Amino acid sequence: MPGDVEAILVAGMHRSGTSSLAGTLVKMGATAPRTLMGASEGNERGHWESWAVMELNDEILAAVGSSWSDWHPIREFWDDEGFMARFRDRARAMLDTEFDHSTFYVFKDPRLCRILPFWIRVLGESGAIFRVLLPVRNPLEVAYSLRKRSGFSLSLGLLLWLTHTLDAEAYSRGSARAVVDWTDFLSDSRLTLARAGEHLGRAWPYQSIKNRSEMEDFLTEDLRHNVVSDADFEIHPDINNWIKRTYRAMQQLAREPHSEDALHTLQDVRVEFHRAAELFGPILLKLEKQEEERAEAYRILQDKERAAETRSALLGGEVGLQTERAALAEQEREHLRHLLGQTEVERSDLAQQVEASATERDRLCAERDRVAAEKEQLEAERNRAAAEKEQLTAERDRVAAEKEQLEAERNRAAAEKEQLTAERDRVAAEKEQLEAERDRSTAEREQLADELKRRVEELKAMKQDLERVNEAFERANSQGMLRRLIGSRHS
Repeated sequence: MPGDVEAILVAGMHRSGTSSLAGTLVKMGATAPRTLMGASEGNERGHWESWAVMELNDEILAAVGSSWSDWHPIREFWDDEGFMARFRDRARAMLDTEFDHSTFYVFKDPRLCRILPFWIRVLGESGAIFRVLLPVRNPLEVAYSLRKRSGFSLSLGLLLWLTHTLDAEAYSRGSARAVVDWTDFLSDSRLTLARAGEHLGRAWPYQSIKNRSEMEDFLTEDLRHNVVSDADFEIHPDINNWIKRTYRAMQQLAREPHSEDALHTLQDVRVEFHRAAELFGPILLKLEKQEEERAEAYRILQDKERAAETRSALLGGEVGLQTERAALAEQEREHLRHLLGQTEVERSDLAQQVEASATERDRLCAERDRVAAEKEQLEAERNRAAAEKEQLTAERDRVAAEKEQLEAERNRAAAEKEQLTAERDRVAAEKEQLEAERDRSTAEREQLADELKRRVEELKAMKQDLERVNEAFERANSQGMLRRLIGSRHS
């Protein structure tokens, strides 16, 4: 099943201990590639990488106009579906063939540093689990080793170390990974691998006493042909600030894989390096071509000296062959001295151009600092605007809440108004009714008053009549009493 397949990708700069690390993983049980590179001078215990994979990686680099010895930033093609389609199927088939469908294999090639996202995508699409080991070695030791093996200048070796290291670190972010300090690895491989396994989130296969003994025999200090002390590294004139910051940051990640300071440092250096490459890259191309010609001449000389030594050994050390070899070597040395003389003249011319470019760089740096200051000011403005926006948003929400409350108050007032209007209409109707009652009562009162007045008049008339009757009665009484009195007297 694809999900059961695990690949350990060893992505480190050439001469940085990638072979010893990959070989150790094979000793621990990982599958090595089928078309395995053999041992060579400088890698006496094997490269532990695939010829087929190396050739494919060289082809991919060439397709984007680069090579293993190119320090310039390359075009990032892994999101280009058309480009990916050219190599994806071959890469998948090659993994199956090279590792014989193994469920645990080690996949090592220094070229991985430059094109790691391509292989991460291929492995991810195939469903394999992958983890990345990033071996890091003192960059000056790497440069010395490259000079001895390939004839590179220290400056070119250091540039290659820088671009390979920065790319491998940047491209492996987000993946399960561990940085391995090669010096620590040689001193105590078991402890270093245990720490790496902890950072990777996996346990290594159990190692028997025999396995451990084989590993100890495999990893010895004589693997480190070039040794540079920390003090020499710090003061060496070819070691610039980018190299120092990058090496120290990678050492920090080997101990603390999530160090924010180290990650920020590496990101900043990579951005600065790419900007400088855009500015100075075209100027250095001619010098780099001369460097390549000198290195090629150096390799040719080495090959011829080795061939001469072989012929001398086969012929039993005849004087004629020795003289021929010496003459040939002298001729090649003279050619190299001529090339070096031309290189020095052109290097002087280029140095003047570089000095002029340095002035331009200083101006651009000042401009960059000014832009950075303006950016910082704009950031402050943006933060202030964001604070004001947040304040205005809160004010808007408060006003909206008050508006909602006022709407509720208005609706309640409208309801009360409607209720009061109905009450007013009812009161008006009652008032109208009461006024009608009042008018009717007034009419009745006036009618009663007229009736009362009429009755009073009648009563007055009756009183007058009564008074007249009383007077008549009193007169009648008075007359009767007089008659009785007269009668009595007559009697």
